[in-house]
Amino acid sequence: LGGLPVALTLGSQARFGRGDFRQFVNVNGKPGAPLSLQRAHAQTINSYGEVRIAPLSGLWLIAGGIYTHGERRLDNRLVPVRSGAAKFDGFAPKFGLLFERSKAAQFYANYSRSIELPGFIELGQPAAGPGGVILPSFTPLDAQRAWTAEIGTRGSWGIARWDVSLYRADIKGEMLQYNVQPGVIPASTFNAGRTRHQGIEAGLDLTLAPWALLRQVYQYSDFRFRGDAIYGDNRLP
Repeated sequence: LGGLPVALTLGSQARFGRGDFRQFVNVNGKPGAPLSLQRAHAQTINSYGEVRIAPLSGLWLIAGGIYTHGERRLDNRLVPVRSGAAKFDGFAPKFGLLFERSKAAQFYANYSRSIELPGFIELGQPAAGPGGVILPSFTPLDAQRAWTAEIGTRGSWGIARWDVSLYRADIKGEMLQYNVQPGVIPASTFNAGRTRHQGIEAGLDLTLAPWALLRQVYQYSDFRFRGDAIYGDNRLP
């Protein structure tokens, strides 16, 4: 384009599925009376595009995005009032720089949005039924959204090959699971307010001999609430 190298990627991915979830009274390890029968339907469609242009030799400017559409439906055949459905739509852009000083080394920086849709584990949560029996019930949850900044380098030199990345993700509506009601299994899921994931991911390989490779991996994670009304800036469970 105008004498500059350009790379364009376009595509779409669609997934459709359905299944039946059954629960029974446990009678000495065998299924007794039915407690729950749910039929699940889901679809997720991701349409994406990315363009790269090199204004200078070895330097790529990157821009792109993903549009996500999702639908989830749970039909509770035994207790119809516990049925439910939800739809999700969102766009996640991405901006980045990629500098290839040589074929052996890269330096990069990205700033991108991400969207994670809840699944049936989160949507069909346990709730107390008649007589205190725990039965699944549709729980409306929002999608989890985040903006993530990342810088890093990867490459090789002599006997060494490395890959190092530093990242920070500011998340809204993170789907968290832990027991707030004793005895409820699996744990309840809720959309948190603001949370943050940040850390380092690093790998270093040293080829000491044709038959000897020393592989080292380091990961540091710091995941926290951000100004939560109850948990303040505590670490995430």
